[in-house]
Amino acid sequence: MRAIRLSDRLHVPEIDVCRYCQLFWFDPGEFEVVPKTGDAIRRAPVPEPVVEHSDEVQLHQVGASWQYPFMVLGVPVEIETSAVERWPWVTWGTFIVALVLFLFSFGDSYRLLRQFAFLPSDPWREWGTTWILSFFLHGGIDHIAINLYFLLLIGDNAEDLLGSLRFGALLLLAHVGGILTHWAIEPRLDVPLIGASGGISGALAYYALRLPRARLLFAHPFYGLAALQAARWLPPPILRAWFAFLVWAAIQTVGLVFQLSGTVSVSFAAHLGGALAGVAAHFLGLQFGDRSREVKG
Repeated sequence: MRAIRLSDRLHVPEIDVCRYCQLFWFDPGEFEVVPKTGDAIRRAPVPEPVVEHSDEVQLHQVGASWQYPFMVLGVPVEIETSAVERWPWVTWGTFIVALVLFLFSFGDSYRLLRQFAFLPSDPWREWGTTWILSFFLHGGIDHIAINLYFLLLIGDNAEDLLGSLRFGALLLLAHVGGILTHWAIEPRLDVPLIGASGGISGALAYYALRLPRARLLFAHPFYGLAALQAARWLPPPILRAWFAFLVWAAIQTVGLVFQLSGTVSVSFAAHLGGALAGVAAHFLGLQFGDRSREVKG
């Protein structure tokens, strides 16, 4: 534990904060005398800092509440997210189109997927529309849930920095880059390719490079209450975006070995090809100007 003082202006006791789970711990009677909002502190007359900060204790706020259910799966959530300055039209438009198509094909997805999935052995079938339509098609609830979660997680900040047109171009080029990489090295040419993973991988790479210090909390999927940050003996790790991206890239590289051996049904090649497009977008953005303001992520 570490004791901090919320304010020197008010008669408020020191509060214990756990260094690991980062939760407040109240002694008997302390909770009743602590202001429940910041208004009481802001009205105090002395212009002193409200919260004592230190390098040892980081009091953070988990991102949007819609992210909580996904924490039990071990996927990351943002911490102390900054508000975007413009509505992410492309992010939400992509989300809606993919979700509607998935619901429309539910129960008869096999026919739709076989018709519009990208097929390496016949890449120009359906007049080449499979290059684009395969982005919006998903093979199951888990597939679309994870893809759309990461799209919403990083898409708003990435689109805010790049602008809607450039962000849409990034998703498209990363998707195409993922298809080309898959086409080039996938040994099973008759296996169809579907999903937005390649495009989202490009956005993920751009996010990690453009906002390398953004903090991501990874809950422990082995603890049911970890989604509420209740694990006390094994605290959920908090990683910087750049390091989390390196871990992700390492996992994809290992997965690529299994893909080439024909033992998995996930195209790690498409993920890595899309990520390369995101890396290129980052460096092109430095040259041609994405939004220069700093955000937390």
